[in-house]
Amino acid sequence: MPAAAARMSNKPVVHLGDLGGEQGDRTGRRAAGAKRAFAEGQTLNTDVSIVFLTYIAYNSAIAELYRAEPGLAGRSFAEQRRRYVDSWIGYSDGFSHAMTRIGRRCHQIFFNLWSIQAAWAREHGLALSRAPADRSRDLLKIALAQIKAEGPDAVYIQGIEAYPAGLGTQIRAHCPSVRLVIAASGFETKPAHLGGVDALTVATPSLRPRFVGPELPVRVLYHGVDPRRVAGRLDHGRSIPAVFTGSSGVGWPSHGERYWTLMRLMIDAPLRCWLYEVADDPPAEVVEAFSHAVAEAGRRPEAAAGLLAKLRQSDPTPRVPLARLFGDRCAPPVFGRALFALLAQAGIVVNSHVDVARGDVGNLRLFEATAAGACLLTDHGANLPALFDPETEVVGYRGPEDCLARLRWLLDDEPARRRIAEAGWRRTARDHTLERRCAEIAELVETLLRRPAARWFAEGEAARGTGEPALAERRYRHAVAFDPGQGRAWHRLGNVLKAQDQLAAAEGAYRCAWRCDGDNPELLRQLGNVLRQRLRCDEALAVYDRALACAPDDTTLGPQIAFALLAKGRGWTPTDDATLAARAQALADAGGAPAVRVDLADVLFWRGAADQALDHYRRAIADTPAEPVHRYTIGHRLALLGEAGAACAAWREAAAVAAETRWTPPAAAFRTPAALPPAELAAGDGILLTAGYPKSGNVWLSNLLAACLDLPPGRVAMTHDPLHGGVIGNPYIVRAVVVVRDLRDVIVSLFHNWPARRARLRRGVPFAYETADQMYQSFFLQHHLRQIDLHPHLEALPEGYVDHGVPVVRYEDLNRQPVDSLLALFGHWRIAVNRERIVREVERFSLANLRTGRTTLSQAPPVGPHHFRRGVAGGFRDELTPATIADIERRFADYLARWGYVGT
Repeated sequence: MPAAAARMSNKPVVHLGDLGGEQGDRTGRRAAGAKRAFAEGQTLNTDVSIVFLTYIAYNSAIAELYRAEPGLAGRSFAEQRRRYVDSWIGYSDGFSHAMTRIGRRCHQIFFNLWSIQAAWAREHGLALSRAPADRSRDLLKIALAQIKAEGPDAVYIQGIEAYPAGLGTQIRAHCPSVRLVIAASGFETKPAHLGGVDALTVATPSLRPRFVGPELPVRVLYHGVDPRRVAGRLDHGRSIPAVFTGSSGVGWPSHGERYWTLMRLMIDAPLRCWLYEVADDPPAEVVEAFSHAVAEAGRRPEAAAGLLAKLRQSDPTPRVPLARLFGDRCAPPVFGRALFALLAQAGIVVNSHVDVARGDVGNLRLFEATAAGACLLTDHGANLPALFDPETEVVGYRGPEDCLARLRWLLDDEPARRRIAEAGWRRTARDHTLERRCAEIAELVETLLRRPAARWFAEGEAARGTGEPALAERRYRHAVAFDPGQGRAWHRLGNVLKAQDQLAAAEGAYRCAWRCDGDNPELLRQLGNVLRQRLRCDEALAVYDRALACAPDDTTLGPQIAFALLAKGRGWTPTDDATLAARAQALADAGGAPAVRVDLADVLFWRGAADQALDHYRRAIADTPAEPVHRYTIGHRLALLGEAGAACAAWREAAAVAAETRWTPPAAAFRTPAALPPAELAAGDGILLTAGYPKSGNVWLSNLLAACLDLPPGRVAMTHDPLHGGVIGNPYIVRAVVVVRDLRDVIVSLFHNWPARRARLRRGVPFAYETADQMYQSFFLQHHLRQIDLHPHLEALPEGYVDHGVPVVRYEDLNRQPVDSLLALFGHWRIAVNRERIVREVERFSLANLRTGRTTLSQAPPVGPHHFRRGVAGGFRDELTPATIADIERRFADYLARWGYVGT
């Protein structure tokens, strides 16, 4: 055991997302047991438990189950679950049953079966919204509670594309026992759905290269059949010669090839279909054209292929249900027990894959049909020989005409059909059962979990080095799961979590690292920063003090402590200047570094304590007389205060020192008196700066300020950028303010601010979306934050200004109480403005006047009245779906909490 782990042996293990408590202790014991098992060369089979999260796609079948048994929805969770399992709809409990059969601990959750899940919530006292609009949020809440209650090592998500985006990340945040998340997909899945996922299984080989890349392990895992659902013997007394069951392709654009194949068979072969067809009522002329072509093909079989080809060319999208063309041989779809009873009566089962399979095979019907003892006639795929012999165990076809020819042969040659059916049945019973598939899943889980902590840590380091924080997070989590005493891994995990704005989790990781390795000045500084960002400033100051005791020469701690003092008032309530000045003096003396004094002087200056700031600048100059930078800085500060002569004197001194030291000053340095515009540097003059995220009220506030202070055009500048040196050192900026707004309303406002882009969507212009939800997922997260250098640190924009004493105005407060908000801001700036003047300008610049164009703007980029829409607080609820709102609240939880938007 590592030394750090030995030091922790008598302490409780702290885990992210659940710092302490019974769940955390159980997780810690399991992680420690797994680590010991690996060190001793044992397997993990008996320790590993898995939760299967299953999404049931057969809504009509579920609805029929509850219609057939009135009152079922009001029964207990156990009773409803048993009735669903007994129905055999979908996979039912096949995975958990198979896992148990091969000796693994497994539990299966049916994610979207609302009545069953609601019964579980009711029996466990879990409060739900119950509003239909909140159904998806309630289902997620229940599933996370169920997973946490089970406390598994791994979660296997079936059909990941059907769940809310980022489900893996949600599971990790709420369920501390989970060390591994594996997702299964049968379609192309967007990267947003794969957050928090460690490995992926796909239903066909062609899907493998279409996912996110080599950093995510991807394994092909085919469907399997539950042997309990089919007879254990072959019965050749089958009453239906040829069967197809499933979607015909009508209403499903990805099933086009299937539709035309089935139509060809229905014209010239005794095929019977049990079809799922979703279609609007097609135009009468289209139905008539299809009916005429089908009738003509029936009269002239030799011309059927050409007639269908011409029909397909004129109307390629399947719109006319086959049931309208061949009503006597088509029936509604069947599921569960009825489906397996049908397959048991079929001599031949015709199968066809969706178009997106791209030449591969692997759908569930392959295995259900052969397991039921039917002869399978399926479209040929490049991988078909890996599953079945396409001549002796199944029959493969290539195209509609070949399918028709082979179907006729099988109907005419009963001995061959029986021989192939029996061979296919034996192959499925041997190689394609759920027990075989579950053995593959168990092997994948155990392989990933058996990796030693050192290897996980090395992979985390590699991912961090290549700029992949999400991947690095997963690898570091595995490392600490196997070696909870590895302080370095906890430290690195905290860093990547902080880089992704997961501040609560980052704090937990840093505290675990502290327990493992003791006092580490760098670790303590980072923990203090996180605490400060979470507004727990007293705790942050205590941590900074401890770091300073360990490293008294650390010059980076001075500004951090000053920022923490300022943040105690959220950058708005003035901090006691005497206390701050005394702290600055103590830090400068203890650290012996003038840079500390200068950083704190910057904070004091922006805070409004100009005299104390200038005193610290001068002390820094006295400590380092050969350093020109401090003289240059004090020149800028004097210029901001309107002391042009003193500013020029300081710049001349800086220039003289720079000439001796060969220091190259910034381009704007060392202005002469003639270069100083007196009108802009007079006392109280200069430029006001408003900073804020786009669509947060920047334009409105800028014009209100200019009107109240009677400033000419150009005297109020506006920026969407985080704080940078060009702002701090700008000699013309005399005051600044940050405006913040509820991010959920910002997203809706951004969407409506681009009507031209949305209109041009029909002409193919990118970044144009029809709903705010689409814009959020595809543009805001993927492009917008990066364009303004705020990805993933959305908090960086207001936080940098606040750390330097810049006051904050919340858009919602300005909207609700504009006069009081402006009075407070001017008071902070120490600018006297008459209240009656503010009342008058607030009325003139009301949103109603701005929307109608009755008020002229003077201080903003050219915008029209359309720029001002509703301007209300909380309007996002009318336009964003619950899933998008939940994603914003999860992804930007710290930002919303920081500025008081939690629970609104």
